[in-house]
Amino acid sequence: MAASTSKEMLPPETGKRHSGYLKLIETIGPLKSTKKRWFVLEENALFLYYYRSEREFTPVGRIYLPTAVFTYDPKQNCTFVIRSNGESLILEAPDCKSRLYWLQALQTQRRICIESQAKEFGSEAELFPKLPDLAEFLPSLGFSSADNFSIEPAAETEERSSVFYVDEKGGLHENSFQYPVSEGVNYDDKQTFSNAADATTKKMQYLKSNKISAAESAYTLPCLLNNQRIIKASQSATKLNGFNFSSFPLLRSKKNYDELITVVNALKERCLDLHDEVAASRDLIQVLQNSIVANKDQTAALQRLINATGNESERLQFYLDTESQRAQLQTENEKFKSELKKATDKVKNFEKQMLKQVDDMESYKQALRSKDEIILRLTNECCAQKQDSVNSDLILDAVEPFFEDIEITDVVDQEVDKMKDLVSGYETQNQFLNKEILELHNLIRHMESREISHTKRYYNMEAQFYQLKSRYLLLLNHFRPNKVLSPNVVEELVKEARKTLLDDKAQCDYFTDDLGFYFTASHAGSGSLNEELVQRAGDLQRKSDQISSKQKKEADELYLDWLTRWDSFLVNFSGRLLEPNAELKQLIRSGVPHAYRARVWKDLINNWVKDTLAEVGTGYFTCLCRQGLAKSSEGYDPSFKQIDLDLARTLPHNRHFEDMQAEKIEPLRRVLYAYRQHNADIGYCQGLNRLAAVALLYLSEEDAFWALVAIIEHLQPRNYYGRTVIAAQADQRVLDEIVHEKLPKVYAHLHSFEVDLSLFTFSWFLTIFVDNFPHQTYLNIWDCFLFEGNKVLFRFAIAALKLKEDEIVACKSSGALHSCLSKIGESMNDYKALAQVAFRTLNPFSQKPIEQKRQLYLAEILAEN
Repeated sequence: MAASTSKEMLPPETGKRHSGYLKLIETIGPLKSTKKRWFVLEENALFLYYYRSEREFTPVGRIYLPTAVFTYDPKQNCTFVIRSNGESLILEAPDCKSRLYWLQALQTQRRICIESQAKEFGSEAELFPKLPDLAEFLPSLGFSSADNFSIEPAAETEERSSVFYVDEKGGLHENSFQYPVSEGVNYDDKQTFSNAADATTKKMQYLKSNKISAAESAYTLPCLLNNQRIIKASQSATKLNGFNFSSFPLLRSKKNYDELITVVNALKERCLDLHDEVAASRDLIQVLQNSIVANKDQTAALQRLINATGNESERLQFYLDTESQRAQLQTENEKFKSELKKATDKVKNFEKQMLKQVDDMESYKQALRSKDEIILRLTNECCAQKQDSVNSDLILDAVEPFFEDIEITDVVDQEVDKMKDLVSGYETQNQFLNKEILELHNLIRHMESREISHTKRYYNMEAQFYQLKSRYLLLLNHFRPNKVLSPNVVEELVKEARKTLLDDKAQCDYFTDDLGFYFTASHAGSGSLNEELVQRAGDLQRKSDQISSKQKKEADELYLDWLTRWDSFLVNFSGRLLEPNAELKQLIRSGVPHAYRARVWKDLINNWVKDTLAEVGTGYFTCLCRQGLAKSSEGYDPSFKQIDLDLARTLPHNRHFEDMQAEKIEPLRRVLYAYRQHNADIGYCQGLNRLAAVALLYLSEEDAFWALVAIIEHLQPRNYYGRTVIAAQADQRVLDEIVHEKLPKVYAHLHSFEVDLSLFTFSWFLTIFVDNFPHQTYLNIWDCFLFEGNKVLFRFAIAALKLKEDEIVACKSSGALHSCLSKIGESMNDYKALAQVAFRTLNPFSQKPIEQKRQLYLAEILAEN
């Protein structure tokens, strides 16, 4: 006995293996139990195992260390808490020194586990080598049929098991969470159910022997029968699929006790349910009896009325009796109402008293917190006085003659010592928690690095996947006329490729970008199967190139610095709208990240329409939608008819708008219907559908509607859209004059061949470059337009002409000029070069001259009309 006691008090071993006795504290409702367990922490182990005793070989349980968090409270003597995978274990060490030693050992082991996992994962995260260019093996598409190819299976690489015990499909391996198997004591859980069944049988015999009344037996026997059913179901559950509870080390006496508690609770709930059913049945019987009595009285009264048909005095007496009964019922009804009112008032008084008691309880809690703060402050003052020993001695010498008779009691000394110990405990806890924070910070960094590695590996594998698909299609197209392979084999492979790679779902996934735009305009497929295979191979190659370029871009320092500047700016506006300023202007001109564009667009639009939003209030868009749908169904309306005709022609190269069954066609219809109701003067004109569709790429329906309002009524000049579009015509004349100032060579060359520039640039301004420029470019132009307004349209239009100045001047005929100008937008793929010219080369570019010229040309157009 003495040996075991001394062993319990020893701290854990100081070698590579830590072990020792700790108390495991478990709580079941109001009950608390303490069990002594032998804990073992092996070197480089992922789990902390604990056993019933030092001599046991089968663990009772284990704790996963890489995700574990450790903490303790100095007020609770020698206890600490381990939280891992949603579970919490409360442990008690022999003393505070052992507790701290165990916590430090657990922290160290957790760090070792994480570092070892990171090293193992590093070998897994190697990127795949780049595939060789297919042109090395297939120089051109005109292959000769005499080429011979030998196809050999690639060597399989050995696959290492995952650190987190998952398979390649993401599921857990079979033995991931099993405990070490050893031949120990076999605990039989069937005995618990057998004991419960015997107890139930004895209770039934007791009821029969004592001749319990029918009512009581009706209430009790179903509970006992239900108890037997539960026990039988539990016994059958233990044998389900050949699973034996006794083979699982966690299911010991505690598990048997929990199962028995579950059975008892089920019996209690069944008893309460039956009791409620009996009470409800009694109330129903009473109501039915009262109803029967009332019906009998009514029948007798009607019989009296029939018998008194010939006698007026009897009929009068019957009416008087009926009236007296009605008055009596009214009196009773009023009485019940007054009693109900009193009961309601009483309930309200109880609620007020309860609220008052809650407030008093909060006041008491606040008083306790205040006392704790005072105690801590006094403790700090005592510590400060001890540090300044010289001043304390002087003060004591000065006041000693006056307080010679005052003695400090032993109770005060004990309280002071206790507070000192508590302060010391808090200091130790603070040091431990600081270390724990650092450890968890390192854990988060490791997890983030692993996530980044996983992402890089995923992107690389996806790029390789699309590359292989592209090469596969090209090879199929090559081998079709080849006589080396069997024609049937080639045809089967072609059919399989057509089925798996060319269906609608594959096109949505493989042949579109993140916004749903197809890589090529001819995404519907061509007539020839050979051409279709080659085209899809090219699309897959472009998809692979896009993923590879995105991966390279994310590793670029300039790109990361750009993202950091956006992150730093948006952090300052967390939870509130963006405020236009010089910094935001420069950031937007550099481009908006795809992930932040929805938030930036929404805030910029709200800055333009915030006054209108305040006037109309919430629910305005929904009301407009209902009105528009109702009006469109009433009869023929030119605006609604034109909207329905333009829906499928909005963005034909985007899968969200490619046909009438596309995903965002109905939201687009509702947005255009709502604006038709909002602004009846404009109603609808061609071009608004493209503006709303671009807004729907990032915004909700209501936000897209307000984007349309902001563009038409705030960002663009008045009368820019509608029947006359005179403001848009005036802007074309302004643009022609600015071209004359900024690009005199282009202006002179166009006028020498009498080419009207507005034939090509009118749609640029009306749809904000949506019809002519690549979507990667015009989305960045939209960023600047939503911030600065109409002036940036002139900047980008002049910049596009400036970049193509040499090609325009080199054209020798009007036909060549028409062809060159019509294709300018298609070649504007480099937004950075375009923005460099628009915001730097063309400076100065003031708004005031543009506005003056616009007003002049508006007057001329009105005079002409």
